Order: sequence, then C-alpha cells, then structure tokens
Amino acid sequence: MLTKKEMTAFETDASRLVGNADKVFLPEDIEKVQELVKKFSDIVPRGAGTNFVGGCIPNNSVVIDMNKLSKVLYLDKVKKTVYAEAGVSIKELNDKLNPQGFEFPIQPMNNIATIGGMVATNCTIGSVRYGEMRDWIEEIDFVNGRGELMKIGKTDMMDVCGMEGITGIIVGAKLRIISKYVKSISLFQSDELDEILTMARRLKLEKEVVSLNFLSKEISRLVNLPEKYHLVIEFDSDRGKIKGEDYEKLAGLIKNLYFSLFSEGYFNSEDPKFFFDKLKEFILYLENYQVPYFSHIGSGMINVFFKDNEQQKRKAIKELMKKIGAKLGKYGYGITRKDFIDNFGVKIIERVKLRHDPFNKMNRGKIVRIEGKAFEKKIPEKKVIAGKGEEISASKVLSALQEENADKKMQEFVKRVEMEENFLETEIEERETEEMIKDYEQTFDSELSKEKARVIEDIAKNIPEEIVEHKITFRDNLERSSEPVNGDNIRGKLSKDEENLVRGVMGNMFGNNKKEEPKEERK
Repeated sequence: MLTKKEMTAFETDASRLVGNADKVFLPEDIEKVQELVKKFSDIVPRGAGTNFVGGCIPNNSVVIDMNKLSKVLYLDKVKKTVYAEAGVSIKELNDKLNPQGFEFPIQPMNNIATIGGMVATNCTIGSVRYGEMRDWIEEIDFVNGRGELMKIGKTDMMDVCGMEGITGIIVGAKLRIISKYVKSISLFQSDELDEILTMARRLKLEKEVVSLNFLSKEISRLVNLPEKYHLVIEFDSDRGKIKGEDYEKLAGLIKNLYFSLFSEGYFNSEDPKFFFDKLKEFILYLENYQVPYFSHIGSGMINVFFKDNEQQKRKAIKELMKKIGAKLGKYGYGITRKDFIDNFGVKIIERVKLRHDPFNKMNRGKIVRIEGKAFEKKIPEKKVIAGKGEEISASKVLSALQEENADKKMQEFVKRVEMEENFLETEIEERETEEMIKDYEQTFDSELSKEKARVIEDIAKNIPEEIVEHKITFRDNLERSSEPVNGDNIRGKLSKDEENLVRGVMGNMFGNNKKEEPKEERK
C-alpha cells in the first residue's frame, strides 16, 4: 500500500504539472499488465516520468508504472541485438552491455529514462549519426487497449513508437546495438556566430563525428567555460584532443546542461528543430530577447529555456515556432503541445488510436483530444434479433457511457492546464508578442568572408591540431575554475527544500541513478 506522500510521485512528471492518481500498480509480469488493462477504463502508463510535456499526468486515472519489468532478457552478440523489458533504464542497459563490448547508441540527457518511455516518445539525442529511437528497434511487445499482447515489427512501428502511450502499454523491445567505441571530444571556440555555424556545417560531413553541441556565450559562462561560443565535437574515435578522464568530465558537463539551467530557475523549455539554414536567424532572435539556449546543432535542434515568470516570452517563442514551421524536437506533445499537430495529423493519430484502443482507455488527453462521442460512434448500435437477444450487452453500453463521462473530466483537466499556462496573458502582452515576431522577420543575414571560410575548412580537416581559437584547452578552463566540474557543483545555490523538490520532481537527475524498489499496488 502506497502512502499519500508516495502517491504524489506518480501524479507529476518533469513538466511540473500535477494531476491525481486514483490507483497505482507496479506489475511484475506481462500477464498482470494485461489483467489491469482489461479491468480498468482510464489508464496512464508510466516509465521514469522524465518528460517535459505532461505525458504521464493522471486525471483520477489508474497509473501503471513499468519499473518492475526491469530485466534484460537476452543478448545476441552475433546479430548485435538485445531484448529489454520496458522498465530497464538506459543506464542499466548499458551497464549490462558495456562489459560485453557493446552499447546502445541512443542515450538521452537523463540516464534514468526507461526503454519503454524512450520507445513511447521516439527518443532522439540530436545525434549527427544515430538518429531516433525507431531507427534502432527491431520489434516491440505491447499490450493494446483491449488487453491483448501484440508484437509490432518495422512495418507498423509508428503505431506505438512516438505515440506516447495512447495506443497501449509497451512491455519490452528488441533493439539493435553497436560495438562499444573509443570516444573523444574537441572544442572549437569563437566570438563570431558565423564561424561556429560554418564549422558545424563542415563537420557534419565528417564520418567520425557523432554529435555537435553548440553552447551559447551565456551557457558557456554558466558551466565555467570562457564567455564565448563553443562547438563541442564528439568523435567515435580517438581523433579528438580530449580523451579519457577529461572526456568523461566534459561529456558529463554537456549532459548536465539541463540541470544547470534548472538550478538557475529555468524550469520551462521548448525544443524547436530547424533546417540548418534557418538556425542563425532564430539564434539571433533568442539573443536579442535574452533567452538562454544551447543546441544539438548537428540535427538542427535548439533547446530554449524560461523561468516561471517568463510565460510571455515562452508564448512568443511558441507562436514564432508555428509561424515559421519549426518542427518539435525530442520532448514530444503530451498535454502542453497538442496545438502543434495540424488537423490532418490529428486525424491520422485518431485512426491509429481507434485501431488499437477502441474504448479510449490509454493515456487520455495526450497528443490529441479525443472525446467519448467520437469513439461511441464506432460502437455498433444495440439491436434485438428474435430469439437471439441483444448483440451488445448492457454492460458494454454502460462501459461506453462511463468512458464518455471520463473523457469529459479529462477535457476539463486539460483546459485547466491550458489556463495555467496562459495566466500572464493580457492585451499588452499580445501586442508585445506581435512585435517580437516582427523583429524576427526583420533579422538580417550575413556571410563569412571567403578568406575566413577557407580557414574554417582547414581547421575542420585538422580539428585535433587546431582545437580552440587562442589555444585554450578544456583542461585550462577546468584549472581556472574554483570548483570542480561535476553534477553537484554546477547546480547553483539551492536551499535544502528546493534541492529536495528538484530531486524529487526530476527523478534524481543530478547523478544519483540508483533505482528504489517500487512499492506494492495501492487500491
């Protein structure tokens, strides 16, 4: 039996939205998952709860937490595949694979993220080479809204992968893996944005480059680097200058960027994704309005951050994202970003959901807003045939009516969430939003001189020798800092209560990845 305090952990996620869990179950096998799906009518699947968009917020729902399905069942070294249950975290998976000389290449910022959650959101790390979660999945086992266990192959992959739990509960997946590779990093530093962008464009062509992360001047200062633009270039070889212990420190610093910003009060984030040629204008727009950002620039993804009292800035950014046709990066849709899906996309998603979850049991109110009536139409009308009774039982009719009432409650909940998001909106702020967008449209473009372009080309070809402008190395920067670079020391100053709150909500994202033994079900 879970205590009231323990229940709160299942009522929120990294979005900091808060719902209400009616019951919480932690099944230990697939049969129990099937039993629960057949028994209950309003279900929220949950992994580690690390998403930023309210993807596992319950509304008087039954929460099915998958963390007890946490086994790595087999490893095929010849075919380079592994089967992991949904509750296995990415850290646990790689801890199993690494001693065998393998690893799974999709590694999100938070290493407590579970395989089930990564499949549900089609996790991506903004890698130049490794792409999205779906590129590494061979098969998915999931329980649909009828309680049936299904095996999904590549043909129907997107019925589950990226659907954020609205079609069923992922219980396990067969994944492709790679041989563990030597890793190294180089840094390129500049005062000029054009130089960074030109270097990034050039390095995307290099076969050994795995990822390109771009740090703004403000972010660089926050993590104890010089207040310049930095391009962090990761190789799957020893080509980079930064190796061994220094590599681990810098890689950890990049992983902790989110949490460094959280410690400064930037709890809200968006992740627009652009074609490379659009990046510069958006970056200049962010800098003009002093919006902190960093970028997985190899894939065109920019992470922007806001404090709680900067809702108007956030709204302006979201409106601009829609206006210029930016795609969403890796956070997903959840509750808060459903308005980014056009009508055609909504219809497709509704059809997929109807096929797998005809009674709208799974993760209601997420991605698309489907009302009970839309599903009620799909239920055959009650007919009476002489001598044969009713084709549809009274219990099924009652169940359909209960589904519709529960849907109405979810709509009320979603409306409250949307009202909370827009609590600072006024007529004056609306005008400010329009002015900010006009400023973006007037942003000018510039080009590097041919001479500088040639210099960039030479540096890109010989990146180990020409690491950082002015010959500043990562070790130099570490030695200049009065504090060692690690997850605890770059968080900023927090009170004890604030620190406990952040650790609780974010699921111990600051490096303590030991998984607690889940409690038994609460009824």
